[in-house]
Amino acid sequence: MPNTRPDTGANLGESAIDAALRTLASHHASVVLADGTPTPVRIILARARPMLVASVHPTIVDAAELVVFIPEETNDAMQLLVSARELDHADMSQQDRYLAYHSRAESSDWIAADIDACRWEGEVFDQDDLAAAMNGPGRMLADEPALLRNVNGDASIGIALATQAGLRDVDHAVVVGVDPWGVDVRAGTHLRRVEFESPVHDADAALHSMKSIAGVSEQ
Repeated sequence: MPNTRPDTGANLGESAIDAALRTLASHHASVVLADGTPTPVRIILARARPMLVASVHPTIVDAAELVVFIPEETNDAMQLLVSARELDHADMSQQDRYLAYHSRAESSDWIAADIDACRWEGEVFDQDDLAAAMNGPGRMLADEPALLRNVNGDASIGIALATQAGLRDVDHAVVVGVDPWGVDVRAGTHLRRVEFESPVHDADAALHSMKSIAGVSEQ
């Protein structure tokens, strides 16, 4: 059975920054402290840079200080110090990606939150560290849109992945995201993560892993 719960902590042989990126990629819920006031916020990680996108209440947009806890506000959670701004025209594709993940917006106000610093398991990474790691070899960032079109062209893969993840009403399940560590699948308003057995580093390997998990034979 595939792992359908995001891991926390570094895996054997995994670098600290890869563990941080895997955690960022694996979670789509957070608690945002806006000037000290906590609010649950659904998020996505931008495809090619260390930036979160969210649909939020205006009080969060206007806050002087934002700290993001992933997935929730606990002592051992990932903590992100972010600089938020209104989502601008150049980033509107991220809005579409958010809606693919979460199916609806929480508000008409959208933010792009650049990650200035990330604290995870005793390590601290700055924006440049995260950007370099996100865009390093084998990250599949440029391949993801084409890969999603490919895999969603065969409805049986999304249905099987959603079923494996324990989702219901899977007839219209859709794969909404793929990264080196796993795949995100949504059925209706419900989102689940399915982890790969081991990291993949190109689109062909990702597609093979998805088909293997789904029990779909290779053509």
